Amino acid sequence: MAGSGGAKKKAALAGEEAVLAELSLEQALEQLEQIAKELESGALDLEHSLKRYREARGLYNRCVARLGEAEREVRLLMADGSTEAADLRGGEA
Repeated sequence: MAGSGGAKKKAALAGEEAVLAELSLEQALEQLEQIAKELESGALDLEHSLKRYREARGLYNRCVARLGEAEREVRLLMADGSTEAADLRGGEA
């Protein structure tokens, strides 16, 4: 029976990842801001804080992935050899 709890947790995580994959960057950022406000308020108990923190990490990872996708798309569009392409990470080479 102990194994079934792990399987349920894995299924729940897979479901959460699927939901995150559907979010736009803007939606994910809005949710991140909401979670940050909740965590900063200090009103949540420890377990709820940890749950919201885990959700925030998933949202953060979604944002990073989406920005990476956008950067790759821009690089492909600029594949004409132009050296004028700005680095989307803040100008670092």
